[in-house]
Amino acid sequence: MEKYLIELKGVHKVFGSNTVLNDINVGFEEGRFVTFLGPSGCGKTTLLRTIAGFYSPDRGEVWIDGKRVDELPAHLRNTPMVFQEYALFPHMNVFDNVAYGLRLKKMDRKQIEERVTEALTLTNMAQFKDRNPNQLSGGQQQRVAIARAIVMRSKILLLDEPLSNLDAKLRESVRVELRMLQRQLNRTFIYVTHDQSEALAMSDVIVVFNKGRIEQVGTPMEVYFRPVSKFVADFIGVSNFLEGNASLKRGSVVLRHAERDFWAPAPAQIQEGEHVIFSIRPESISIGKEERSTEGASCLPVKIVQGMFIGEKVRYVAKDATGMDWVIDQHDTQTILSDDAYISINQDKAHVIRE
Repeated sequence: MEKYLIELKGVHKVFGSNTVLNDINVGFEEGRFVTFLGPSGCGKTTLLRTIAGFYSPDRGEVWIDGKRVDELPAHLRNTPMVFQEYALFPHMNVFDNVAYGLRLKKMDRKQIEERVTEALTLTNMAQFKDRNPNQLSGGQQQRVAIARAIVMRSKILLLDEPLSNLDAKLRESVRVELRMLQRQLNRTFIYVTHDQSEALAMSDVIVVFNKGRIEQVGTPMEVYFRPVSKFVADFIGVSNFLEGNASLKRGSVVLRHAERDFWAPAPAQIQEGEHVIFSIRPESISIGKEERSTEGASCLPVKIVQGMFIGEKVRYVAKDATGMDWVIDQHDTQTILSDDAYISINQDKAHVIRE
């Protein structure tokens, strides 16, 4: 039996007539970077705050480090949280902000100084210890908020969309620092975001939420390349979808579209005639001016509607003879195609979603 640092058993939460968390059952091992991912209003922040103790579940259990805690108040759970708004005390300098929780615990002055200095050094903020929050940039304020959380030396750190107030370039650099910090400390981080690229870049485990339920739990590669539902495939990145009744041939699933056969590896126990969806990522499709018919690949004529140069790739939108739109990403190219073309998809690049 797996030993979880955090385990949620049948957690259910209702606000008024709105079911925000619907029978959540999931566990996380120690030392993992776990991301709660989903659209606004899907329940991810409510679950984070339920772990922290700010909300009590209407039913279900919250277990932390082998102890049931859903009836304990927040201050007894040792689950420090980093908030989106930083929540720093404006009348205190950086050092005092970070030391605040330790002083509440009546720790001696020398120990407080050692631990605060360590936390500020880990977050690259030691040189700013005498400044007040209004003298810091947004990124620096966020680092102070992180230092204030890690100084408590809890096994768990909760982060509620902590980078959403930062500009894109700064967000990316702080994202790298945060991931490196988690690895260095080897603590369990539970991180809430609606940013798919952020989740993919930072996580050991991604939990995808939809309307109060968990759609999928997996590694970044699992949820991206092997989504369990159309919602997951569509929410995380971009995907092309083919739907139809499965035909089974030589260990593969075959769908007929636009007078062509499209192939994908067959999942276990799939039945002939079962309704399925093929999810095909844009980067898994090749595009060119010539038809390339190779064994195990499907080739389809299309008309390019638009080609957009976006730095590291060209993104095409193309339409086939049925009127279906395809999205194709072509990397490492310095030309943009137009008009008539062919797309090619290898059979191992399509993923079967069973409805």
